[in-house]
This record gives sequence, structure tokens and C-alpha cells, in this order.
Amino acid sequence: ASNNVQEAALEAYLDRMTRLLLDKELLDSKPTDVVHVIARAQTLTLARKLDGIRKGNLVRYLHELGLLEREPLLDLAGADLSGMDLTFAILGATNLSGVDLSKANLWMSDLRESTLARSNLSRADARGANLNDADLSSANLSGATLHATSLNQVKLSDADLSGATLTHADLGNSDLSHANLSRAFLKGAKLGHADLRRARFTEATLTEADLRDAVLLEASLSDAELVGANLAQVVLSRADLRGANLSRANLSAAKLEGTTFEEAILSGAKLTAANAEMADFRNRVLHKATLSEAVLSEADLSEADLTAAELQQADRSLVNLTGANLRLADLTRAYLTRANLHMANIAAATLTMTD
Repeated sequence: ASNNVQEAALEAYLDRMTRLLLDKELLDSKPTDVVHVIARAQTLTLARKLDGIRKGNLVRYLHELGLLEREPLLDLAGADLSGMDLTFAILGATNLSGVDLSKANLWMSDLRESTLARSNLSRADARGANLNDADLSSANLSGATLHATSLNQVKLSDADLSGATLTHADLGNSDLSHANLSRAFLKGAKLGHADLRRARFTEATLTEADLRDAVLLEASLSDAELVGANLAQVVLSRADLRGANLSRANLSAAKLEGTTFEEAILSGAKLTAANAEMADFRNRVLHKATLSEAVLSEADLSEADLTAAELQQADRSLVNLTGANLRLADLTRAYLTRANLHMANIAAATLTMTD
């Protein structure tokens, strides 16, 4: 009975919309025109009554009529399209900004260049979907499933992606400034050249993620898992990496000025040619880390474990190594002018040709 009622309601709506299009010139109307107001009210009212499949059919119909383009002829902001099924849908350049799409099924759909700003996509399933060049700024994607989703050059500034699954997703060149990715799962994700300024990755999993050349200025990565992540040439100046696990991470040529590493794990990390001036490495484990040619001037490495670390040609002027463990470390040609080595353990360390 429910199916019949919904089907009848949808058919009646299509008849009314057809009359509005043919008789009232809906396509040429303005948002303030009566015909537009009526069409919007009828659409939002119907959407609340439909199941997921019929909501998907409704959106497909409106898209085919050209009513949902980037500058939409029919504004769906506030519409209840939760649970909508758009599996395999091709809806490029569609405007669904401000719409409730929570728990929507967008699996393998094509929504490239679409506008979904301020929309609610919490717990939506967009696995394998194409959202390249889309606008998702200030959108709610908390708990969403975005495995292997294409999100290249997407606007995600101020978006909520907390708890979202983004394994192997492509977020390259995207704007995620101020976004919330706390507890998000980003294993193997691509974030190269992304704008991640002041983004929050607290307790996020970024194992083996590719963040090359990304900007993480003042970002929060406290307690994040970054094991084996590629952070080469990233900007992490003044970022918060307290408690983060950076084991085997590649931080070559990264900018780490003023970055906090309190309680972080950096064993086996590669910091070749990184700029860690004034960075805080107090009590950190840098066992077998590579810091060759790194700039560590005025950095705090007091009590740090640098056992078997590679520090060849590193600039360690004015660095604080008080109580640091440099056993078996290689400091060949390292610049140690005015460095503080008080109580440091340099047993079996290589100091050949140091300045």
C-alpha cells in the first residue's frame, strides 16, 4: 500500500510539474515568482514522503529537465533527500547545496563539478564516486564512506569529515583548510598538493598516505597515525604533532619550523634536508631516524633518543642536546656550533670532520 501511495504521489507531482513547465514558464521564472515558489514547495513536500529509490528518481527527473544546474532554476536547499539512492547516477554539475543527503547511497555515482556546499552527507555511502571539482565547503560528511572516491580539486574548506572512511581516496589539490578530519580513516589516501591549513586530524589514521607538497600550516595532527606516510616537502610549520606516530614517515625537505613533536614517535623517520628550526623534539624517539642535511638550529632535542640516527652535514647550531642519546649516531660534518651537548651520550658516535 505504501509503495502505491508513493508512486501515485510521484506521478501526480510529475503531472503538476509538467503543467508548470508548459503553462507557467517555470524555466524562465525567478526565485521570487509565484510559479517558482509553488514548484519548490511541492518538490520539498513530496521529497519527505518518498523512499530512497523514488527520491533518486525525483532528482534524476529534475536534473534531466535542467532545473538543478550550478545556478539552479529550482532551489532544493532544505530538502529531505536522506537515504536517497543515486547508485551509478550521472549528475555532473548538479546543485544540491544545503540539502539533507544523510545516509544517501551515492555508490559509483558521477557528481563531478556539482555544488554540495553546506549539505548534510553524514553516513552517506559514496564509494568509488566521482566528485572531482565539486564544491563541498562546509558540508557535513561525518561518518561517510568515501573509499576510493575521486575528490581531486574539491572544495572542502570547513567541512566536517570526522570519522569518515577515506581509504585510498584521491584528495589531491583539494582545499581542506579548517576541515575537521578527526578520527577519519585515510590509509593510502592521496593528499598531494592539498591545502590543509589549520585542518584537524586528531586521532586520524594516515598510514601510508601520500601528502607530498601539501600545506599543513598550523594543522592539528595530535595522536594521528602517520606510519610510513609520505610527507616530503610538506609545510608543517607550527603544526601540532603531539603523540603522533611518524615511524618510517618520509619528511624529507619538510618545513617544520616551530612544530611540536611532544610524545611523538619518529623512529626510522626520514627528515633529510628538513627545516626543523626551533622545533620541539624533547624526549622523542628518533631511533635510526635520518636527519642528514637537516636544519635543526635552535631546536630542542634534549633527552631525545637519537641512537644510530644519521645526522651527516646537519645544521645543529644552538641546538639543545642536553641528555640526548647519540650512541652510534653519525654526525659526520654536522655543524655543531654552540650546540649544548651537556650530559649527552655520544658513545660510539661518528664525529669525523665535524665543525
